[in-house]
Amino acid sequence: MKGRKTLLIALSSIAAVTAVAFLGGGAPWSDDFESYPLGPIAGQGGWEEWTGSQNVSGQVSNAQAHSGSKSLLIEGGVSGGDGGDDTVQRFSGLTTGRYLMKAWTFVPSTATGAGWFIMLNQYPQPLNWSHQVNFNADTNKVTADFQQGETDLVKGQWVPYMVDINLDTDKQHTYYNGVPFVIGQSWKDGVSGMGISNIAALDLYGGEFNSNPPGTSGMYFDDITLAVVPTIADVTFQSPGGGNAGGTIADLADLDDSVYRTFSDFTSEIQFANLTAMVVGMNTSVATPNKLCVTIKAKINQSVGGFLRVAFRDWNTGEFVDVGPVFQTTTDFQFFHVENVPAGNFVRASDGRIEMRVRSYVNLPITEATFFT
Repeated sequence: MKGRKTLLIALSSIAAVTAVAFLGGGAPWSDDFESYPLGPIAGQGGWEEWTGSQNVSGQVSNAQAHSGSKSLLIEGGVSGGDGGDDTVQRFSGLTTGRYLMKAWTFVPSTATGAGWFIMLNQYPQPLNWSHQVNFNADTNKVTADFQQGETDLVKGQWVPYMVDINLDTDKQHTYYNGVPFVIGQSWKDGVSGMGISNIAALDLYGGEFNSNPPGTSGMYFDDITLAVVPTIADVTFQSPGGGNAGGTIADLADLDDSVYRTFSDFTSEIQFANLTAMVVGMNTSVATPNKLCVTIKAKINQSVGGFLRVAFRDWNTGEFVDVGPVFQTTTDFQFFHVENVPAGNFVRASDGRIEMRVRSYVNLPITEATFFT
């Protein structure tokens, strides 16, 4: 009897990019920095210096802008100075529900050092951190502190940064330049630990001249929003085919005015090298998608290796059609991406339904062979 191989899919996301400019989701707070005079922002628009600090205000600048003519410049501390910019926006009453924090970031091509994007669940006292990511111009990496994930930094252009926060499930997912690099992290225990279900503050921090990594020579933020994320569609889960699969699907929502995402966790046990599959179905009747994207994080529990293939159901024929390449799984988690598949017949006209299949199979080695002549 051959051994049982287990394929663990920690995340499967399906995104339907639409041509609609706005699909809903209120913004409890936003700032584009256009209404402020050039200079320190502290004391305006709810912005303040870090509790107990002085002379650490970020500067409204016209050197760079994502929209309009102004943005917020955050700089690190210099030797003998008062410390790096440490500029805070407080929030209140955000203890349940799901939110998207989105900011546009700009790191100059000549920048050095690192700046931070920080969110806290308690502020000012006691202090408890949920989210802490640095943009390091020296290593060209965007890194979630405390070894929670990283991705490549882009210099010299405006890049979107998003944190998807679900207080009801205690989960946060972080994206930079569209790449998910922290998935399923606890919000309450994200950094400090022993936190609470609350979004208390945003902190844009420039770092210090002697910090590790050292503070930024300057980076910019613009068009920052904190939006309520409404659930807009139902998701169903199936596991046809050989093997056993089980898990949950959750959190299909409009994250940034044009993208739906759904997250799922499931384990697929492949018995005797049979194919096994998971089918994710969702209705997107709020708007008509025109592109489909998939990100899968997967590994297999044995060194024999395995493969993944993504397919969408063609509603004209009723059959699944493979899209993207064949992905090879290993014993280490990897991210696999299928990008910008034309929606076409993959979206059912009557109700906007999309069905995606993730199919897995094992590359079994030959362990015994007999040859006859």
